[in-house]
Amino acid sequence: MRNEYFQHGVQLGWLIDPRPDFQRMYEYYLDENGDVQCSDNTEWRDLDGGDLPGFKIRGPVLEMVLNQDSGSSSEDEVDLVCPYPRCNKRFPIT
Repeated sequence: MRNEYFQHGVQLGWLIDPRPDFQRMYEYYLDENGDVQCSDNTEWRDLDGGDLPGFKIRGPVLEMVLNQDSGSSSEDEVDLVCPYPRCNKRFPIT
């Protein structure tokens, strides 16, 4: 990720490993000197967009999406329901 994205102007990147026995989140970002840094977390946490004001991925929502059964058929697909009050939006998971 460091060489492929940041050399083209990316400011922030996440790499999420959803394997059940090795759940880990890597956050890549540019420090004040313009060097790419990486922090990793073994627990899901809220991710915010930094340069994208208002963008946030909530840890519980991330866990819900990543823990869904990937072997389900399209007839068994369930929409992801927006977790925010009064949202009432559904997002198809494909």
